[in-house]
Amino acid sequence: MSASPSMATATAPAPATITATITVPISVPVSPSAPVRETLHCPHCGLNQFVRSDRRCRRPGCHKPLDQPVDTAANSVPEPPPIPISIVPPASPHRLFHDAKRTLPFVLLWFRLRAGLSQPQLGRLLGVPRTYVSKLENGKATPTVASLIKVAEGLGTTVGKVLVACEYLMMNNDGG
Repeated sequence: MSASPSMATATAPAPATITATITVPISVPVSPSAPVRETLHCPHCGLNQFVRSDRRCRRPGCHKPLDQPVDTAANSVPEPPPIPISIVPPASPHRLFHDAKRTLPFVLLWFRLRAGLSQPQLGRLLGVPRTYVSKLENGKATPTVASLIKVAEGLGTTVGKVLVACEYLMMNNDGG
């Protein structure tokens, strides 16, 4: 069967496929004739930099020799005095702690700071998001008994000590 010219079907040409390969160099090869540039860390201002011919820091205001050792005794910050750590947090002169809903977040924050942990560190230790730790410390979330046990253990204390601290704040907060 022959098809007449009016009965011919037209097919669209296949779309053109463009293939490109992009190569991103991870390290730029250095020619053997290229000079090797030395980098150093300035011990005075902390700037990482290419070494200049005079071997001085290029940061304005520093310009100290890069090879000169830093006198750590003269530049060191004095160690802060130790913070006395008591068993219970200090009582507040304000009537902030009249119920456990307001007292527990403060006590959890106090125990976390006393343990020297940040919110992300405590969250990783407990296996919970940092935002949950924040909500506990801001009173936006109330922990279950199981969560409170887990949090107390993560803080290196017991639920009993957490509750004693809450009770202490509520009893010794007469507003006067």
